[in-house]
Amino acid sequence: MRTPVRLALLITLAASSLGCGDGTTSPADAENGDRDAGPSGDDGGPDVDASRVDGGLDEDSGSETTDAGPDGTDSGSITSPGDPSAVGPFAVARSSTMIDGATAVAFVPAIAAGARAPLVILKHGFQLATANYAMLAERIASHGFVVVGVDTAGGIFGGPTNVDERDASIAAIDWAISSAPFAAQVDAEHIGVMGHRRGGKVAVMVAAADARVDAALLLDPVNGCGPGSSFSATCPDVASAAFAGALHMPVGVMGETNNATGGFMPCAPMAQNYQTIYAGLATSSWAVEWTFTGADHMDFTDDGGGVTGSFCTDGPGDDVVIRADVRTMAVAFVRLHLRGETAMEAWLTGASIPSDITHEGP
Repeated sequence: MRTPVRLALLITLAASSLGCGDGTTSPADAENGDRDAGPSGDDGGPDVDASRVDGGLDEDSGSETTDAGPDGTDSGSITSPGDPSAVGPFAVARSSTMIDGATAVAFVPAIAAGARAPLVILKHGFQLATANYAMLAERIASHGFVVVGVDTAGGIFGGPTNVDERDASIAAIDWAISSAPFAAQVDAEHIGVMGHRRGGKVAVMVAAADARVDAALLLDPVNGCGPGSSFSATCPDVASAAFAGALHMPVGVMGETNNATGGFMPCAPMAQNYQTIYAGLATSSWAVEWTFTGADHMDFTDDGGGVTGSFCTDGPGDDVVIRADVRTMAVAFVRLHLRGETAMEAWLTGASIPSDITHEGP
C-alpha cells in the first residue's frame, strides 16, 4: 500500500501524473517510495557481485567472448556471462559531471585495458532522475557497457522542452565519445539510447536525429505534452512518420496497460502510450512490443518513483519480479543489438521470456 498523499500535495503535483509534462526534476538523490526497491532490497546503489569486483570472470560464470558487433566491428573482445538475468562480470564506477546545463551520470565498467564498451544513453522520466534507475544502469554496465544517464533540471511549471532534452542527450553522446575521462573505453561505433516515460519519447527523438544511434529501447514511453497541451515543434508527435516511422534501427518497446486509464489522471494515457509508438515503427529493422501483465508505469524504475510515482495506480503484479524482468530484458537487448550476441534472442522473442509477458514482432 502507498502512503496517502495530502490533498495540498495532490493539487500541487497533479500535473506530474502525466508521463510527458513540460518539465523534469533532477534531485541529487531521488526520494524512494514505499514499493520494493528490487530483488536485493537495496536502495538503488551499486548492484555488482562482490566475487567479480576485479572486473574479471568467475571460473564457473558460463562466459562467452564477443569479438564483433552487429556490423562486424571489433569492440574489444568484451566478455559477458551467458545469462542476462545475472549480474555481469565487471565492477562499475559511478561519477557525474555537468554538460551544457544537464548532469551526466556515468556508469563505467572496469574492462581490460585497450578494450572498448558500447555506449548506452539513459533518459529518465518526467519528474524523475537517473537515480531512480541506478540498479538498471549498474546491471547493464556490469555486462560491459558504458551507461550515461542525462539529468535535465526543471519543475512542473517550467523547464526544458522535449527538444532541449533531445539536444542534452546528443551532447552527452558527444562528451562520452570525445572528452569524457573514459572516452578511450567507449566504442563509438555501437551506441544505444533508452528512456522511460517522457524519457522514452525523448529517446525516439534522439534516435531519429542522430545517425550514430544503432538501437533504441523504450520503457513504457508516453507521447504527450502535458495537461491541455497539443503537439508542437518543441513537443512533437513521436508516433509520426517523421520520428518512429523514420527509425530503421532495432527498436524495443516495453509497456503496461494498468495506467492507461483511471485514476486522477492516467500516467500512461491510452492515446499516448507505448502501443501508439510501436504502431508507428513502419521501417524498423527489428521491432518488438512487450506487454508486462500486472505491471504499472513505475515498475520500470528501481524504486517506484517516490512521491511522483505515488500518483500512478499500483498494478497487481509483483514489483520485484517485474523489475528483475525489465533488467534482464534490457541487458539482453543491448547485448543483441550493440554486440551482436544472437543467443540473447531467447530472452526477447524466444523460450526464456517470462510467462506473464506477451510480445508482438519482429
